[in-house]
Amino acid sequence: MFKRSSGVLAHVTSLPSPHGVGTMGKTARDFVDFLAAAHQTYWQVLPLGHTGFGDSPYQCFSAAAGNPYLIDMDLLVEDGLLTADEVRQGDFDASPDTAEVDFRIFLQYIFFKQWTALREYANEKGIQIIGDIPIYVSADSSDVWTHPKLFKLKPDRSPKLVAGVPPDYYSATGQLWGNPVYNWAAYKACLLYTSPSPRDVE
Repeated sequence: MFKRSSGVLAHVTSLPSPHGVGTMGKTARDFVDFLAAAHQTYWQVLPLGHTGFGDSPYQCFSAAAGNPYLIDMDLLVEDGLLTADEVRQGDFDASPDTAEVDFRIFLQYIFFKQWTALREYANEKGIQIIGDIPIYVSADSSDVWTHPKLFKLKPDRSPKLVAGVPPDYYSATGQLWGNPVYNWAAYKACLLYTSPSPRDVE
């Protein structure tokens, strides 16, 4: 039997931040403190992936990568990775000294370090975070780019079919999301190998 409980749906991007859209730093912890003081049990968030077209959390560049926009700059200063002057200057589009790929990997390390710390803080306060994972990936995602055979695509790699939903109470005409649909036969073929890998399908 579940204990009666309640919570709030508020995506991390809705939290105020002086450095962009949302944060996993002090503002997020303040929100956790607010939930605990209000005797809430749950904080539900939307997908935390790196957003692509339209900045929708359901159109991410990767099914596995976190959104670097949510990295808290003040925590980077505390960790000695940036100085307050660098944060104030805010030239985050400048090319790093290291290779771009290494920089992106580093951003993922920072994202998951901060996300793990925020989840642990919430749990210590008695707040459970409910996540959301999109069932589809974006047509311009790294997932489609690296494993095109796992999706129903045309020769130019544009989607043959796209995901959506039929008409319902929310939309009389239905919704067309634009995500490519999976090639389930290709996925099944992957599972027939002793070491399943999307590369085996290529």
